[in-house]
Amino acid sequence: MSANSRVLNLTATSTGIPLTSPNTIGMSGIAAFVNALPFHRKTIKRESNIHLPMLDSSNNVVPSAAPTVVSVDDCDSLISSNSLRFDLVSAEYSLASKLNVIHPYHPSAPRLNSDRRVEVIAHRGALYDEPENTLQAFRKAAELGADAVELDVFLLPKCGTLIVFHGYGSDENPGWLKGYCTQSEGNILDLDYEQVQNLTFDNDGEEFACGADRIEGSKIPKLEDVLNLAKQMNFKVTIELKGPGTAEPCLDLVEKLDMVDQVVFSSFEHTRIARIRELRPEIVVDRETMRPTHRYKTGCLFVEPPPNFVSIATCVGASEVHLKYDSCTKDRIEMIHAAGMDSMAWFRGHIGMYEDVTERYKDVGNEDELMYKTVIATGVRKLCVNRPDMLVSTLTYD
Repeated sequence: MSANSRVLNLTATSTGIPLTSPNTIGMSGIAAFVNALPFHRKTIKRESNIHLPMLDSSNNVVPSAAPTVVSVDDCDSLISSNSLRFDLVSAEYSLASKLNVIHPYHPSAPRLNSDRRVEVIAHRGALYDEPENTLQAFRKAAELGADAVELDVFLLPKCGTLIVFHGYGSDENPGWLKGYCTQSEGNILDLDYEQVQNLTFDNDGEEFACGADRIEGSKIPKLEDVLNLAKQMNFKVTIELKGPGTAEPCLDLVEKLDMVDQVVFSSFEHTRIARIRELRPEIVVDRETMRPTHRYKTGCLFVEPPPNFVSIATCVGASEVHLKYDSCTKDRIEMIHAAGMDSMAWFRGHIGMYEDVTERYKDVGNEDELMYKTVIATGVRKLCVNRPDMLVSTLTYD
């Protein structure tokens, strides 16, 4: 829409909400506009009108039907009078409902807690600016204001080198070169470090969120090089023990560099963090809370936490529980904190997040201010995100 335009035409796609009846387009369309597209607030004029098209039962626009016309000010009046409620986006498509929190745009939603700032962790670095899991991505994340970075570590069995890489595949079966490297056959574990350095990132690889011009010439780094950068720039590191045999050599390296207080070890394979705790059970007094805590921090990662997830984390000696952003309900976060552990919400990679806001959640955007505020409302203390700059901005200007 041009800067001088006074009319915003919303389509079924841009409203981002499935509608079951043409008769619901008015109210549901407005709700979708307010909930799913908050950035329009900054791009349209207050006196603009919103044209809500008539849709049929298949979400197709009915060309012959006149659209419903509503002004932006009318939206505000409806909201303030509670005639228009934010839960017009059904619970099935609402992240706020799933997390059991009040939608941030609801008049009764509380402001962000200023007493304890959420820790900003850059998932694989600033992956929209630089290739994920590279030195330049971690450096950029620190420059954007992130408190920490998260990265994935493999131990190359042929040479014993710890490298930082995620690769194609699920969190349970990662490390494949497909989608990342022009040499698309095989797994990173099949190679030694010299062969890894000869790999070429695929400029057109869909796994990269940054521009092709940023990918060219990038290399897979050693964990030691990343830790030295973190020490130099003074940011924390969450090391996900992605591959087998990573627990002990990662521990040894962190201690060698004197970075124990700067690192968290995490894994979906809970035996790996249990091994860290077995080797390093040291208890210290937390300077902020003055309560006993583990000096060596470990995070128990879950995709969909089972009912006994707190017991699982406790049994492996975890000091933190890391839940997928859309599973960290307010109740679960309270359970974690009551058990004396810290909490983190992790966000999927950029492809997965696009799928989520396209198919699952219609009351938030793709890692926008609204999504972050919704997750923060659960009381979670750390967010591991793909857009650290957006989260820093959200926390700064709320």
